[in-house]
Amino acid sequence: MDVFKEVRSNIFQQRVIPSTLGIDSVPYANIEKVQNKGIDLSLAYTYTVNKDLSIGFRGTFTYARNKVLVIDEPKYPYPYRSSVGRPVNQLRGLIAERLFTDSADIAKSPAQYGVVYPGDIKYKDVSSAYDKNSLIDDNDKVPMGHPAVPEITYGFGFTIQYKKFDLKVFFQGIGNTSFFINGSVGTSFVSTKSISPFGTLQSNLLEAIAKDHWSQSNPNPYAFFPRLSDLANPNDYQSSSWWLRSGAFCRLKDAEIGYAPNKIVRVYLSGFNLLTFSKFKLWDPELSATTSSGNGLGYPPQRVVNVGIQLSLK
Repeated sequence: MDVFKEVRSNIFQQRVIPSTLGIDSVPYANIEKVQNKGIDLSLAYTYTVNKDLSIGFRGTFTYARNKVLVIDEPKYPYPYRSSVGRPVNQLRGLIAERLFTDSADIAKSPAQYGVVYPGDIKYKDVSSAYDKNSLIDDNDKVPMGHPAVPEITYGFGFTIQYKKFDLKVFFQGIGNTSFFINGSVGTSFVSTKSISPFGTLQSNLLEAIAKDHWSQSNPNPYAFFPRLSDLANPNDYQSSSWWLRSGAFCRLKDAEIGYAPNKIVRVYLSGFNLLTFSKFKLWDPELSATTSSGNGLGYPPQRVVNVGIQLSLK
């Protein structure tokens, strides 16, 4: 077990200087300060029950959380915009309340991003507690979810040897991490790199969109996908709680069972990436944990099953 706490100072970062100063190239300086603390555990155990049976267990667990102590940033009139005291990879987005139901609903709501119609996402005016502009903009984006980089990583497995049979199983996973489904989803038929149906780089239509999107025949204010459009829709592709998802998952990484009738021959059946346990179902959650695209268009881990024979010629 290793318990740790570290404070890094003089981290190299770009200064925050108003454009009104007329500086073309914003300088860098050793300013930022970050604290990181956590725990790292590992365990390995083997026990021989008798000459026919032995068992073993191994596992690892790491929890690490950081927070910004000092950073060059403006003095925001909105306290939630400050990065001080928050993780380095903190996600920020708008709070989505629901989809607009009709024109009357739009008329009595704060101005959103551009022109909106029934079926577009309705956001909460968080900044109204500090100003009276009744406008949804970047000042309404608040910290949400867990950091983009997992705070928890773990793995565990066991082995069993019984007479001429052997079994090995290993799981791995991550926790305390979140991601946004690609922010350009709202452009629907126009977007080229989102989960949208069509675009210059066409991709297949997700079943989730086909089954559950807002339309006049399905005016569900909580449908998975907003109204479809063949025009760019900046309101719906904002990072928001509407697209926020948990990136946590646990995977049966590999398993193997074998039978050795003698010291020369061993027959085995093995598999990799056999099962995945996650709340996120649109695509393999590891794609969102290892990339920042949030569109599931990467190449997923493959499920592999092998049958083989090992020969020991000594």
